[in-house]
Amino acid sequence: MKRQIAFAGLGALGSRIALSGCIPMDYLPVLIDDDRVGHENIPTSAFGINHVGALKANAVAQMLYLKYDIESIVITKTLRDNRALKDCELVIDTFDNPEARSFTCGLNTLHAGLSASRSGDAIWDSSFPVPPREFERGNNPVCTNHLGTPIIAATATAASLEIMRSLLSLDRRNVHITPALNYIFF
Repeated sequence: MKRQIAFAGLGALGSRIALSGCIPMDYLPVLIDDDRVGHENIPTSAFGINHVGALKANAVAQMLYLKYDIESIVITKTLRDNRALKDCELVIDTFDNPEARSFTCGLNTLHAGLSASRSGDAIWDSSFPVPPREFERGNNPVCTNHLGTPIIAATATAASLEIMRSLLSLDRRNVHITPALNYIFF
C-alpha cells in the first residue's frame, strides 16, 4: 500500500503546490476540496478555462494523472473532522478558513497561506496558531486577482521545497514571504 500525502484545499495555492512535482512516485495523493473552479480562479491557480465548473479536487486529480501518471484519492465533501487525514504521512493545509484548518492541526502538517496584505507563509504544525478569519471563504483578494500571482507562486514554491525537504528527512523550516518577495526562514 502506498503512503499517502494529503492536499487539503486546492485553490490558488493548493493547486499549484499539488502540481509542482513535489509528490514522490511511491506516494498516493489525497485531494480534498468541496469547491468548484470559477472564472475568478483562472488567473492565479493551476486551473485552465476548461476546468470552470469542475470540482477542484477532480480537476487536480485529472491534471496529476495527465502530467505525472499519478492516481489520486479524491474527497469532494466538506471536511468536518480529521478522519480522512489520519492515514496520511503528511498533510498540506491550504484551506482558507479557520474551521477547516483546525481539522488539520495536530497531524504532520505544513500549513501554507496568504494574507490580504500580500504576504505568504509555510509553517509546520508545531509552530502554527490557527489564524482568525480574515475574509469570507473563497474571497481572499490575493487569490482571485492576477496581481496576487507573484506572492502565490513564491509561497507555493517555498511550500513545495519544504515538502521535499521533509520527505527527504532534512531539517524543517518555517518560511515567511514578504510582499517584496523576500524569504525569511525561521
